[in-house]
Amino acid sequence: FGRMMVVFTGDLYQYPPVRGTPVYSKVEERTPIDDHNLTKRLGRMVWNTLTDAICLREQKRMEGDPEYGEAVQRLCLRQCIPEDVSLLNERV
Repeated sequence: FGRMMVVFTGDLYQYPPVRGTPVYSKVEERTPIDDHNLTKRLGRMVWNTLTDAICLREQKRMEGDPEYGEAVQRLCLRQCIPEDVSLLNERV
């Protein structure tokens, strides 16, 4: 980015974009080279040039409810236990 600092923020565990594909998605080699696919390829190339990342691991939003925070963490990793299902069903 020409010595310019760029900061990307987000949660890669969230749902993918409603339209299109995430910039980090692999683009098939045999796709036709049109404007849409060219944009996807460029996005992937930019994503792959990123060299540093800071991962925030401490959940502040749910620190007052650690049981719920742990259940949500397991949910986003698709590692729910039966107690998580019960806890989440109680809150619906």
